[in-house]
Amino acid sequence: MQRQPAFLPAPYDLSAASSGSAKAAAGPVVERVASWSTRHRKTAIFGWLLLVACAVVLGQLLGTKNLRSYDPGQAGRAERVLNQPGVVQRPSEGVLIQAGSVSATLANDAQLRRATEAVVTTLASSPGVARDVRSPLGPGGRSLVSADGRSALVTFTVAGDPSNADKTVLAAEHAVAAVKAKYPGLRIAEAGPASLGAATNSVVGQDFRRAEVTSVPITLVLLCGRHRLLAVLPAQGAGGTGQGPQSRPGGPAGGRHFRARDRGVRADGDDLAGRAVPDRH
Repeated sequence: MQRQPAFLPAPYDLSAASSGSAKAAAGPVVERVASWSTRHRKTAIFGWLLLVACAVVLGQLLGTKNLRSYDPGQAGRAERVLNQPGVVQRPSEGVLIQAGSVSATLANDAQLRRATEAVVTTLASSPGVARDVRSPLGPGGRSLVSADGRSALVTFTVAGDPSNADKTVLAAEHAVAAVKAKYPGLRIAEAGPASLGAATNSVVGQDFRRAEVTSVPITLVLLCGRHRLLAVLPAQGAGGTGQGPQSRPGGPAGGRHFRARDRGVRADGDDLAGRAVPDRH
C-alpha cells in the first residue's frame, strides 16, 4: 500500500509575491526619477536647460530688492529711527583735489585753484545731482584745506531720492572725471557712501551676470555626464545588497540552490509521513 504524506506544504501566495515585486519595482521616488531620466536622456537634458533659461529670464524681470540691515544695540535703534518715514538723511560726498608737487599749495598754485573752481562750478551747475556744494575757496572754506595747503576738499549732498543715491551720484562722478581729464597732473578723486554703494552694486552685478552666463554650460556638462553616474549607481547598489547574479533566484547558482532545497523538503516530508503513518500490509 502506498504511503500518504502526513501534511502538505502550504500553497505559495502568488498575490503577495506579485504585490511585493510591484513594490520592489516601484522603489523610491528618486530611483524612479533617475530611471526615467536615464531612459529619456534628451527630454531630461532639454527640460533642465529650459528650466534654467526660464529661471534666468524670470530673475531678470523681477529684479532684486535691497533690504536694510541694522547694527545691534543702541546704534541699530538709532539707524531705525533715522530710516523712519519723514526722517530724510541725504548722503554726502567729497571730492579731493591734491597737488602733485610737494611745494605746491592752494594759495600759490594757480592750476590747483583752477581745478578746484572747475569742480565747484560743475557740481553747482547740476542741481538735480548735487546740492549744498561747499568750496574751500569760499567763505568758511578754510576747514576744507589741509594743514600743508596741498589738498583741498569740495563737499556736496547728493540730490534726489536718497534711496536712489547710488544711481544719482553717477552723474556727479562723470562730471568729476571730466575735470580730472583736463588736469592730469593733479589728483582728483570722489568718495562717499553713495559712490561706494554704486561701486559695490556694479561689482556685484557683474558677478551675477558672469554666474548666469557660466551656469548654463556647467549645467549642460553635468546633465550630459549624468547618465553615466546613474548607470554606475544601480550596479553598486545591487552588489552591496547581495542581489548579484550569483544570488538571484533566477541565476544559475540561485536556481541550483532552490532546486536542492526543494528536493530536501520533499525528502523530509516523505520521511515524516513514513513515521506518522505506518505501512499496512
